[in-house]
Amino acid sequence: MSTIKHHIQHSKKIKKKSVKKKDNDRLMELQESYLSGRGAALSEIYILSTKVCKKIIQKQQAEKQFNLSPESLEEKSHNAASYLITQYLKRPDFKIESSVTSYLYLRCLHELYYHRRIDKIIEYNSDLLQKKY
Repeated sequence: MSTIKHHIQHSKKIKKKSVKKKDNDRLMELQESYLSGRGAALSEIYILSTKVCKKIIQKQQAEKQFNLSPESLEEKSHNAASYLITQYLKRPDFKIESSVTSYLYLRCLHELYYHRRIDKIIEYNSDLLQKKY
């Protein structure tokens, strides 16, 4: 019985890895397409990147046990994907060599956990205004 459970768990892990690999493979193909002159690939990169970012952020929510509003999830996914697109537009030599999904993972962590001082000031002032009115 435990052998069957082991195989089921192992097959679930393989399935999860293959989904991630498919996303990364597709993003790598789209990157090559964009870099070879097909500008329309950039919008496809953005669309797939936002989907990948949502998955990454939702997984972080489950692991770290916190909740984001749907709007905040959308915003953070958009910001992480937009950062990638900005790199392609600003830096003509920008190319991810091995894993676009790993790059997006790091950008999602940045969106979730990095807070600039100005962000804290804005949040503080926003809280003050809400309490005042």
